[in-house]
Amino acid sequence: MTVHHITGAVALATPTSGSLPDLDRLRALATTVLNEHLNDHGLCAVCVGEKFPCESAVLAEHNAALL
Repeated sequence: MTVHHITGAVALATPTSGSLPDLDRLRALATTVLNEHLNDHGLCAVCVGEKFPCESAVLAEHNAALL
């Protein structure tokens, strides 16, 4: 699974002609990651052996909060 990360808030603060589809795609990706990377008895349900919350879940939560 590929996880995309926001590299800077400046990109979101400067609207472009394609920004709405990009934000929709980011929202959908963050939602997917948050729905998959769940707490499974203290471990991430997707990331083998990684404690919950994993880095992907934390980044997805931050991305969703920016939207």
